[in-house]
This record gives sequence, C-alpha cells and structure tokens, in this order.
Amino acid sequence: MKKYYFSILLFFITFFVLVVGFQNCGKVAIQSPSTLMITNAKNGIGYLCLPEGYTMDSFFITNLNIKTTATGLQIDNDSDGLSDEEEVQLGFNPNLRRTSGKILDSICSMVDYGVNCSNFNLNCSIVQNPFGLSECDILALNLNQTVQLGIGIDSDKDGIPDYLEIRINSFPNLADSYSDLDFDLLNNYTEAERGTSTRNSNVNTPITDYVRIAKSKISNTACNGEYWKIDIINLPTLSTKDFIDNSTGLLNLSHAPNENLIMTFLKIKPIDNLTSPAKTFAGLQKVKYDLNNKDTSFKFNQDLLFFTGDVEQ
Repeated sequence: MKKYYFSILLFFITFFVLVVGFQNCGKVAIQSPSTLMITNAKNGIGYLCLPEGYTMDSFFITNLNIKTTATGLQIDNDSDGLSDEEEVQLGFNPNLRRTSGKILDSICSMVDYGVNCSNFNLNCSIVQNPFGLSECDILALNLNQTVQLGIGIDSDKDGIPDYLEIRINSFPNLADSYSDLDFDLLNNYTEAERGTSTRNSNVNTPITDYVRIAKSKISNTACNGEYWKIDIINLPTLSTKDFIDNSTGLLNLSHAPNENLIMTFLKIKPIDNLTSPAKTFAGLQKVKYDLNNKDTSFKFNQDLLFFTGDVEQ
C-alpha cells in the first residue's frame, strides 16, 4: 500500500515539473530573487533659508548607492544609476561608472549603445559636472537639443535634475514630472522624491524602502527670504563596499565600506520675475550604514550646499 501511494505522489510531482517546465519553454529564465537587504533607515531635520525674492521650485534628497527595483532594494556601489546586479546581468563592471570609458553605464543601457558603447564615436569631454554627468553623457542623451542654459543640470526645466531622472528611469530631455510611466498612481516627481523607479509599480513598496521627506515653510526673523523646514522621515541606507572613483571633474563619488553617498538638490526661482533664470544648488554627504540600526540620525545642513548653475525656469 505504501508503495502504491508513493507511486501516485511521484506521478503528480513529475507532472507538475513538466507542466511548469513547458510553460516557461522559450521564455526568459526564471530569475532568482535578490538577496534580502537589511536597511538602516535614517531620520532628522534640516532647514533652508532662501535668498530674498526667491521661492523653492524643487528639493530632493537621494541615496546614490541605492537602486529600487521590482524585487526590492539593490546596491549601486559606483552610483552610476544601475544596481550591481543589473550591471553584472548586462555585462558592465559594477566598480566602474563608465565601463566603456566614455558614457555612464546607465546611459549606455538607456540609449542602446551596447555594453561597450562602441557606436558612440563623438569627440567629447569626460569631465563630470557637479551632478556626475559629462559632455559625452549629455551628447548621448541629446540634452543639447533642448536648452543651453542649465544643460546637464535640469535640461527639460521640469524641476527634477537630469542625474536623478537617469537614476529613476525617466526622461531628462522631456518635461515629464507629471507623467506616470508605470501606472502606479505616482507621478515622476513623486517617484523622484522617493527615489523609486518610474518603470516598476511602487504601490506595494514598503515605506522603509524609499525616501520620505516633508517640506513646510515657517517663519524666522533671522532669514530675509523664505525659511523652510525639511523633515527627513525615512532615508534608507545599505551596506556598501569600498569604491574609488577615478572620474575627473567637480564630483567625486569615492566612499569607504558601509558609507552611503547622500546627494541633496535644490532649485529656486524668482517670485515675481518669470524671465530671470532659476538657480540650482547641490550637496553631497557621506552617511555611515549601521548594521545594528542604532545610529538613525541624519542632519541636513544648508552650509553643505554649493551653487551649481543657473537654469531656465
């Protein structure tokens, strides 16, 4: 009798394996789930005193070493906009921002130049601007076809910096801040604030996996212009490896093990003048990941911001 039941059980197991196998025949191999990442979420408060006559257009805090995907958070150790797992799958080097030597790896994957970007032969400079983009990156994305003032910073004037648009897979040459590319009822501006991808639905993304901030304008007699309070409610950090950035330019993204690079972006515009340019500022902080989740403090300091250029309103 036991032998009979064993035969029946074996039959159903074999049938199940065959059915699943044939259903996946000719399709992409079933991807194994990503390694579970333990998040150390930071929180804190920061303040902004804007110059007199200006108002805030946009403000973002983002972790350059984190990439949100459909399977959860992944590490982007070289801050090139692709997670380490994505780079390995695509044939890029996860320890080089520009595997081909010219174009940022995430841009190579976006514009289909291929792993080596062998079809990109234009003469251009690889020196990075304060946001990690070079002249070669700008030419590859055709950002020079939009505006000249603020090119490579916020080329499409939608309030989201080009570098952040690349990281969330939106379009830096198209004013698409109100678009919802993945139909998750979150527009691109909200995705940029959260640091989540615009190509994967984030309806069910845990609140611990994305950036959460609250902005409020408050009074302060010591500030001649608008005074803003920034509540950093949740800023996820992950364990990283050592990375040495050999890129040239104003921005260096080197970091030690377990250090996360936090970039801040501020865009302000004149209150009563629609023709004068908007102004942009950026800052970079190194924050330590704490495996024991005891260090959860994060302090945003306006003094860390530096002027990064004028852009069109």
